[in-house]
Amino acid sequence: MKRLLFLLLLLGCATAIRAQHTLFGIERDGEAIRWSIPDSLLGRDMALTVSILQAPARTTPDYTKKYGHRGDLFGPVVVRFRKVNGEMWVTDPLYDRHLPAGSDDPIVRIARLRGDERLYGTLPVCAEADGRTTVDVDAWLKTNPLTSLSPVAFELQLGSEDASLTRIEDVSALPHCMLIRKRMTYAPLPFITPGSQADTHPGEWLLGICLSLLPEQPLPVRPSGKPYFGIRQQTFGLPASSPTSRSLMKRWRLELTPADSARYLRGERVEPVNPIVVYVDRHTPARWIPCIKASVNAWQEAFEQAGFKNAIRAEMEPANDPTFFNYDNSHAYISWKMSGETNAYGPTPCLARTGEVMACHIGIFSSVPDLLQRWYFAQCGATDSTARQIELPRETMDELMKLVFTHEIGHSLGLEHNFFASSLYSPEQLRDNDFLSRHGMGSSIMDYMRCNFILRPGDRTDLRNRIARIGEYDRWAIEYGYRIFPGETPEEQERNRQEWIERTSTDPAHWFIGGNDVQAQSEDLSNDHVAANTQAVENLKYLCAQPAAWTWNNLKELRIRQGRYRYLITTLRMRTDQVLQHLGGQRKASPEALPARENAAYNRKVMNYLQRYALTPPQWLFDPQLASSLQLDAQALAQTYCRETMQAVMNRLAPIDKAQSSGATDVYTSEEYVDGLHEALFGEWADARPVDSLKFEAQLAFIRQLDTQLHKNKLTSARVAATLSNEWLRLKREARTYARRMPAGKDRGQALELLNLLEQVTY
Repeated sequence: MKRLLFLLLLLGCATAIRAQHTLFGIERDGEAIRWSIPDSLLGRDMALTVSILQAPARTTPDYTKKYGHRGDLFGPVVVRFRKVNGEMWVTDPLYDRHLPAGSDDPIVRIARLRGDERLYGTLPVCAEADGRTTVDVDAWLKTNPLTSLSPVAFELQLGSEDASLTRIEDVSALPHCMLIRKRMTYAPLPFITPGSQADTHPGEWLLGICLSLLPEQPLPVRPSGKPYFGIRQQTFGLPASSPTSRSLMKRWRLELTPADSARYLRGERVEPVNPIVVYVDRHTPARWIPCIKASVNAWQEAFEQAGFKNAIRAEMEPANDPTFFNYDNSHAYISWKMSGETNAYGPTPCLARTGEVMACHIGIFSSVPDLLQRWYFAQCGATDSTARQIELPRETMDELMKLVFTHEIGHSLGLEHNFFASSLYSPEQLRDNDFLSRHGMGSSIMDYMRCNFILRPGDRTDLRNRIARIGEYDRWAIEYGYRIFPGETPEEQERNRQEWIERTSTDPAHWFIGGNDVQAQSEDLSNDHVAANTQAVENLKYLCAQPAAWTWNNLKELRIRQGRYRYLITTLRMRTDQVLQHLGGQRKASPEALPARENAAYNRKVMNYLQRYALTPPQWLFDPQLASSLQLDAQALAQTYCRETMQAVMNRLAPIDKAQSSGATDVYTSEEYVDGLHEALFGEWADARPVDSLKFEAQLAFIRQLDTQLHKNKLTSARVAATLSNEWLRLKREARTYARRMPAGKDRGQALELLNLLEQVTY
């Protein structure tokens, strides 16, 4: 009987039953749609979201788009319904500021003169009876921007809407929300971004719109700290003469019954009233479903440390449940997207009033495995021969996919990136399997810490110790954001929480250090970038020397080998960038400490690294025979590499000069830096030795960057300008001498070409 009644509700019958058991009553007569809204819900906050249920067919599809796929969710937008002068107003409650209740502060009194609601639109009132107001919503549902893709039209590259084709397919009601299925047609944009393909055909979109009732009691706000994303509000009534701002932590609502609260505060683990249930898109390939579920459930351990049992879990999207709608914004949802985008994302859509996370739809793109096999090949291929196979072993790929999924789940729980977490351990510790089993590669999955690239050929480690996983910081951060602290008032609870934070923050595994600190870099590993990246590059050299790593038998295998080869170049550039950050860089001894400049001794180690691996171009990587076997142009790739490397190298002059001007002692100077660059790049000139073609490309790139830097008059200090000017004069002088000393041929011709380029520098 209950199932029959529910089906009647969905089919548009039994209005009286709807009015009694659903959020709003529904009346539909042809195209006319009316809602019967209980007066008790007027003024209540409701969340409006729009989901893509079906994207249009494209004759020229762009498979690299991040948005515009089935499962994408936009919002939430908060709305209220109010009756004003015989009309039903749809308003936008503003939560951009915080005014202390009951405050008589003059600033607060002035601030209250501004309203706290904006008008979105009005709905015609059809009838009022029995504590309910019936309104006509057909036009509003069809034309209001909030119930369309208009707010994200640019991101989706949508042109104008063809309103004549807009249709409301279905309007349903559940006890907590209204659900609308709507078809809309948009013309393509009249212009496209460079490199993308134009589509001249209109596109039809099927949208799922959800309007849900929010809890009457808001989630208690928590000030956002560094581990968490936050949403900002202006605050008034403080001692300051002007408004200041505060950041509200983005987090989920985990509440306890009174009985469980008492048990919780006694130290028992208890289940929240409404755990976080993440539904997995039933269209996800079966191959990856266990990995996704395991990645969601992996966070249970962190919530247990915060005192909760079964606080988060993954479930499959029901296939034949008439009460389940994947665009119901009370559901967290993971959708699988067919796209060439080698990525995934974990958003934290929250309510502006408190920072409460809701309507979370995580996106996973089908091309992520392509990126993962390149990561593992470049970072672990020297120590794990299976990484060189065309297809990675199933167990390895499963662990890599879990790495991505677990990271994105962490974001959706509110966690920021913590790039400091990969800098805790020494290279020696990161090659110790027993140490790795206890501690992992770092303290957080929220770092961009992928695979253990410090391992050498012959090192023996477990698979789980070669790939990042949830760490000590992650467990602490969940406790930081979700643990309920004792106290009779919110203020007392927050004081107890702050005391706990101070007490537990002394452990470096719990530190969050960001900004420009050289320890907090993405894609890095260990507390010694020079030593770690030296081993990483030696591993790349080892890979290039393995013939079996580059053989192929068909076009698919060729494409995989080409992608891996290109990623080796990307990896080498990444390793160079990481050590470069130490030149003129700074680091903190703790999160609260003032930053200190890097010392000259370590920066000289950086220069040695650069001279060995960056300024002397890697012949082992741009080997014409290797590139030719992969049907790639080694010279063109080397030219790009040299141009990008020299640009990064020269861009460090400004930070070095800033450190030199800071008054700090024991810093590396711009003069010493340029001398080191000159020695590495033009050392052959002093001894009249031949310069190979790859080194010549590096010299060309350096001189072009020198020209660029010399013309940055407004951005270059007098000291840097003088240093570069002296280098320009030195290069011209030495180029003439070298050309005279070399016999006619390639080397003299190269020197004259460089001299001609130097003569064109107008400084």
